[in-house]
Amino acid sequence: MLDRWPDDEAEAALDLLTTSQAAQDLFARVTAEDMGVFDEPGGDLGVLADRIGRNL
Repeated sequence: MLDRWPDDEAEAALDLLTTSQAAQDLFARVTAEDMGVFDEPGGDLGVLADRIGRNL
């Protein structure tokens, strides 16, 4: 989902997601809403989950 963001903002968002439970919860909620609005399949968020896991 972060592929829609400018690179520098995506990196900052990933940094925040690795350190903030509130950011992770908000990202999960908004991502679920986006998928409903844009009728997108769930997709593979494994890369994002792996990156977050490595930085915890």
